[in-house]
Amino acid sequence: MGVAEGKNGLDPKINGYSVGHWEDDYTFVVDTTGLDPDTWTTKNGYPHTIDAHVQERFHRDSKNDLTLTLTMDDPKLYTKQFDLGQEHFRWIPNQMLDDFTCIPSQVQEYLKEMGDPAGYDPNAPSQRR
Repeated sequence: MGVAEGKNGLDPKINGYSVGHWEDDYTFVVDTTGLDPDTWTTKNGYPHTIDAHVQERFHRDSKNDLTLTLTMDDPKLYTKQFDLGQEHFRWIPNQMLDDFTCIPSQVQEYLKEMGDPAGYDPNAPSQRR
């Protein structure tokens, strides 16, 4: 039974529903299901159904190195699980990372809640001089 099916099923989401667990002292595994079937899994455009299962495996290779391995399984479209890719990350002291929001509705929600918590009134007179 898919995530959206059944009496207590969840609605599919763009980023799905994720649950993580430690496999060992160096590997954190995130399982994601419930992906909106109208989205693609990667920039390459792999389609998927509501039954898709994406797994992210974050493995600490050394003190400063991390490897992320992504796989997907969707028995309604593909005959077997396949790799979505691998990324390598290196920690650099004092590096600064920028925030990034790519979903328009989340950008609007962020701007509404964080960018203008007092509430923007489009009919208010301009404060510019």
